[in-house]
Amino acid sequence: MGTWGSGNFDSDKALDYLASVADPLVAQLQAVVDTPSLAEADEDGGTQCLVAAEILIGLKYYTSPKLTPQLVTDCRDVVLAKWEATIDELDPDEDYKTERRAIMQQTFAQLLTAVQRWQRHNSN
Repeated sequence: MGTWGSGNFDSDKALDYLASVADPLVAQLQAVVDTPSLAEADEDGGTQCLVAAEILIGLKYYTSPKLTPQLVTDCRDVVLAKWEATIDELDPDEDYKTERRAIMQQTFAQLLTAVQRWQRHNSN
């Protein structure tokens, strides 16, 4: 395909580079789905997964067959379930738990919306 416009993302090279940056973020989501124990409250996987989700939300030109609504919902379900099952072991403040849960839910909702928008855009 080469280059099809003058925009920063209007070439194969640009989209290849974007994929090289974003694909590891998608891999982080998949890692948590594949190994749910990574999402326990005292592990790094859940935190890294949510940071990856936040970064992916901000990408407006990224698409990947690996980043699907199903992956996002599976990851959300694993992260929230593991966090809920293990957070009390760390004796957190109740306000923190409430606020953190809401932020995690919001992050996955925003990522799901972005992925669905990208899929609609790319199917046209």
